[in-house]
Amino acid sequence: MKDLLQLWTKSLLLTLTLTLIVFAVMLTGCAGHMKVVCEKPAPLPVTLSRQQLPDAKTFSEKASGLSKKVAAYFLETPQFTTP
Repeated sequence: MKDLLQLWTKSLLLTLTLTLIVFAVMLTGCAGHMKVVCEKPAPLPVTLSRQQLPDAKTFSEKASGLSKKVAAYFLETPQFTTP
């Protein structure tokens, strides 16, 4: 029984030692500086680089007009309350 316990202790110690060595090797390998080669970014398409200001201004005017119509509607409409 004593021999079995000593054998088990030695194998456990060996396993722990090997595990720690593998763990240390993994950590030192991950700590190294890795170079990442990136390609140059592709240029923007013409449709995206074109200025969209006139379309945005027209949309803003339409939204503002709709907002004014909604506000006027709620000012004119009587409020109904539930008794």
